[in-house]
Amino acid sequence: MESRKDRLPQSWSLNELAHAAMDDGEVAAEVRILIWQIMEDDRPLYVESAIVWFRLEDGCWMLAKLYRHPREPHPPPVWQLALVCDAPQIPRMDFDHAPTNDEIYKFLRDSWWEFAPAGGFRLLDASVCAGAWKTVTGQEPTKFYNGMVKE
Repeated sequence: MESRKDRLPQSWSLNELAHAAMDDGEVAAEVRILIWQIMEDDRPLYVESAIVWFRLEDGCWMLAKLYRHPREPHPPPVWQLALVCDAPQIPRMDFDHAPTNDEIYKFLRDSWWEFAPAGGFRLLDASVCAGAWKTVTGQEPTKFYNGMVKE
C-alpha cells in the first residue's frame, strides 16, 4: 500500500505540540496532526492552530486543539491548549479507545473548530491531513476547507 505524505508547516514540531497538550506524567507514544490552519487579522494577529491526535503510553488516546502566536516575541511563541475560560468549549478530550470519525467531528464542534475564517480573520493556509486521519481512524475525513485543494 502506498504511503501518503500529508502537508504540514515546516517549522512545526510534534514534540512541542505533545508537550503543550500533556498533563504531568503523561507521555505520547504517537502524535498525528489531523487538521491545521494559519490565520491573520488586521491587527495583525497571526495564529497557527491544529487539531492533534495522541496515543498515550498508558493505552489511552486524546484529541487536543492547540494554538500559538509565532510572530509574538513576548512571551515566547509556545503551543498552548486553546482554552477559553468564560465559554463552554473543550480544548482536550480523553478516550479509552482510538477516537472514531464521529467522535473527532464531535470534538471539532465542542472545541469550536471551523473550516473557514471567522471573526475578521483571513485564512492564509490550511489542510486536513487525510493520510493521518485515515491511518488513525480507518476512515476518510468528510469535511475540508472550501476553495482549497483536497490533498
